Amino acid sequence: MKLYVNNATSMPNALARIVQHATGQEAELVVADDEFRKTPGYKALTTTDKFTLLQTAEGCLHESTDIAKYF
Repeated sequence: MKLYVNNATSMPNALARIVQHATGQEAELVVADDEFRKTPGYKALTTTDKFTLLQTAEGCLHESTDIAKYF
């Protein structure tokens, strides 16, 4: 799994990371800057272009509360 964030310390990103840690889930943290967000690879993952984004084997989740529930 990969957890894409735009700012590692923002509240929505922190919520997802806290729940991830509390549940013992493994996910690579990717801090995506504006240049990365413009790449075709990233655009293929998201329909909203919002953060936080969790990429899983089952697909992608876009909202921090949905990501927290997934973890």
